[in-house]
Amino acid sequence: MTRGRFYCLMLALYLAVLCNSISNPLGLGLRFTRPDLNYLAFSLAQLIPLVLLATSASLPDPDRVFGMSLAALLLLIAVPFGSITLACAVIAGGVSSQDLSFDRIRTIATSRGPVAVYRSNGGALDDFGIDVRQECTLIPGLLVLEHPLASRYHPNDATVSETSPGVMTITFQNLSQADSPSVEGRLRHWPCMF
Repeated sequence: MTRGRFYCLMLALYLAVLCNSISNPLGLGLRFTRPDLNYLAFSLAQLIPLVLLATSASLPDPDRVFGMSLAALLLLIAVPFGSITLACAVIAGGVSSQDLSFDRIRTIATSRGPVAVYRSNGGALDDFGIDVRQECTLIPGLLVLEHPLASRYHPNDATVSETSPGVMTITFQNLSQADSPSVEGRLRHWPCMF
């Protein structure tokens, strides 16, 4: 493999990791079942711009300037992201199998695979939120998930029920309000292996 192709491959991998960690056009993401592995994988991916910088140093002159400039710009993203991710892992207690900032409340079995209800907790200055995600196990320990099937800020909990095959009714419950808003979500048909 040439250095130019290796550079392109590493750049594509880094962009895929960034798209996986934010809402992407496909609405899908990959996650490990253990939160500490998610932190570790994302932190290690922040080293890719350094690999790009080193690789571009051996490219021919016009490509070298472009490659080093792009790697330097990506480092401006990678350094804060990597630092914040490592800080979150350390604050959460190092190697932990539970992420208190994004806690799974329950999992509901449906005709198209499991649907999980998560409570987000941003800390003292932030209110709770609820995310409902459809999950599919690719291999043991690795999930592909829907970014989120439904999400609300402020509710304390949500009830999820399958009203018909592939259709969910999600009712968000907020202790400070009398009404409980409901939304309908459509499930993907995934060939989950496990």
